[in-house]
Amino acid sequence: MIAFVVAVADRTRFDTIAGPAIERVREVDSVVLAVEGEEPVQHRLNAALGELAALPDLEAAVIVHEDVRLHDLATAAIVRAGFADPDVAVTGAIGYMDVHGLAAWEGVPVGATRTEHVPGGEIVGTVATGPVDALDGLVLCLSPWAVRTLRFDTSLAAEFHGYDVDLCFQARHHGRRVEVIELTTSHAHRPMFGDTERWARNELRFQGRWIEHRPITENRRRTLARAAEAASRPHA
Repeated sequence: MIAFVVAVADRTRFDTIAGPAIERVREVDSVVLAVEGEEPVQHRLNAALGELAALPDLEAAVIVHEDVRLHDLATAAIVRAGFADPDVAVTGAIGYMDVHGLAAWEGVPVGATRTEHVPGGEIVGTVATGPVDALDGLVLCLSPWAVRTLRFDTSLAAEFHGYDVDLCFQARHHGRRVEVIELTTSHAHRPMFGDTERWARNELRFQGRWIEHRPITENRRRTLARAAEAASRPHA
């Protein structure tokens, strides 16, 4: 059984974007959890994973943003095939290699997704599928092992950003693989990024958890400098 999970912040967006798409691609026995509430997204998603972990017939959990459309009628079959190798823990539509921080998009892209907010209307990677360091959280597909083992880091909850990259690093820390599968998606996201300070504070948390003992590359040096500068600004 393939489950679908959406952390809903804007019910109208879910009802007009992700919800109808899930109804089109779900299988008869699929569980659909639209988790609402005032708690941070990490807490709500972890509660949903705890609920799904108890299901003996779970084959995968597909976590989708409320503003993402899944287009493949065979989505469940594609997701199921992505976990044919038990070493694969997390899959998605687009991800990145050479990731040194929360700004995963600075790495080498793999996969594709449609979005009207980039030139040409689509982000396209160098290859269509394959292993990555981290996935974009617009779609995160978790294997049964991942559902029962991994949880979104609640230390990042206050600032929101980076839960997707951190989860992928957790999976790889356990010796599992993170991969892009050929899943057709479109992302109707809002293009503006207006909370740099919050992102920066989580960037520093992430660096301390995963990367502080790695060699300082020039790319990472720039990331750290931007994060430190943003985090030092006064904030409410």
